[in-house]
Amino acid sequence: METTDQNVEENNDPTYQPPTPSRKSDRLKNKSRVDFNLYRRPRDSNKIWEEREKKTFYNAIKQYGTKNWREVAKCLPTKSENVVKNWILREKRKQILEYEKRAVKVDGSYVALKDTTSRKRSDSEGVQDDLLTPDQRQTVQIEEVLVPRESKAPVDQWMRIIEEYSESELQKRKEKGLGPPVSCEKMIPMSLHWIAELEDHPSPEECGGIDYAAIYRYLYCLSEGDVPPDLDSVSAARVTRLLSDFSNLVRSTSLEKEKSYLENYNGPFTRYRTSEKFNDKSKSAKLLGDISSTPGMNPLNIHLELCLDKEIDHKPLVMLAKNEDQTEDI
Repeated sequence: METTDQNVEENNDPTYQPPTPSRKSDRLKNKSRVDFNLYRRPRDSNKIWEEREKKTFYNAIKQYGTKNWREVAKCLPTKSENVVKNWILREKRKQILEYEKRAVKVDGSYVALKDTTSRKRSDSEGVQDDLLTPDQRQTVQIEEVLVPRESKAPVDQWMRIIEEYSESELQKRKEKGLGPPVSCEKMIPMSLHWIAELEDHPSPEECGGIDYAAIYRYLYCLSEGDVPPDLDSVSAARVTRLLSDFSNLVRSTSLEKEKSYLENYNGPFTRYRTSEKFNDKSKSAKLLGDISSTPGMNPLNIHLELCLDKEIDHKPLVMLAKNEDQTEDI
């Protein structure tokens, strides 16, 4: 027991230095002792505190998420709120951006050097690999630019198409002297946020321990690009099951038209042949048409028929919560 308490005291005290055993030899008694055992050397107190702060920082992120950075800062009394906020922004930036080294010519054009991730590589190596003539090497300037990380995921590629088209449309509006269009990027995140905070949700006791308000907050943070606070085990299991059920539900739904349209998609002006059953004068078609006509709402110009009259059987998504007094669908 004494050994365990001593180890705990040593780990918690950054200034702790183990005692040096005395020499038994009279010849070496007055000489300094050099200890080559790394485990007995004095530890760097700054490094110890840095490791503890990182661990505390990540634990606070799990508890409060990145959006509530003020509460995260309260867990780190040695750091200011501005420092903690910059830490979070830096970590988020690393996930989506990377440094690209470019050799910029006099005329403004540039050549992307091969090694885009390593910042320790010398500039001369990159120039010799990509620029062939000595004259070019003398007239270029090496720059490092933050660029989006390349991703082969289909969702990221679709998002890149939307962003590029939105930027081109914004540039066209500027050339015509028009202001920026209405931004609809916050519509889904704010809808989830309002549902979480303003709607009446059943208590977790009535739903077998599932906190639906916390689930909506979790989805809201994800749609904003932030790290949400961890859910409790019961709510997390419900989210995992919902995602799996939604995936199976979509797979079992006939989406031949949507699949064919997306495979042949070439831009906002891609042609689409409507079916005979489609009625563009129906109430739902007019309502969705008015919404999609808002600038920025439908940047890919998806046809209305692909979004109307989607019937989903929600029964496979229902889960029975069995309590002592009642059984209820949630």
